[in-house]
Amino acid sequence: MWLIGMGGMFVAFLLLTVFTGVNAGIDYENHALGRATIFTIFLFGVFYKMPGCMLNSYVAEVAPFDLRAKAFVISSFGDAAANIFSGYTNPIGLGAIGWRYYIVWCCVLVSNFCIIYFFYPETKNLSLEEVAQLFDGPSSVEAKLNEGGYEVEEEKRGEVNEATTAIHIG
Repeated sequence: MWLIGMGGMFVAFLLLTVFTGVNAGIDYENHALGRATIFTIFLFGVFYKMPGCMLNSYVAEVAPFDLRAKAFVISSFGDAAANIFSGYTNPIGLGAIGWRYYIVWCCVLVSNFCIIYFFYPETKNLSLEEVAQLFDGPSSVEAKLNEGGYEVEEEKRGEVNEATTAIHIG
């Protein structure tokens, strides 16, 4: 959903840029092109909401339990900072260079797509234990239990040794 959302936002913004640039070149006389521009704004909104609804879930999934609250604060701060940046700089950019300012945001969307593609781990169709192993690596408790399967069998038979006690305690 992250990649589909970012890709869709880029396509919508690219169309918005082209439509606005062409329409600006003819002094905004083509009303059909103006309607197409408005459609691309709504199309952008559809794709914008697609990854947005996953943000809190992804932050909770990525952050270790003891750092989850801090991760939410950092995520919320980043969101607020981006909103403030957009609210104050977009009017200045549009006023200064007009429709060409949309090219800047097309570049931002491409860079976001690349960051997501190369750095966000895929969690589709994974169990919670597999997600824990993906983010925590082989040091996760589930991985330790899988590596030492004989310890689990000993525990089931009522035998407790230092290794199984260490797994349960620590």
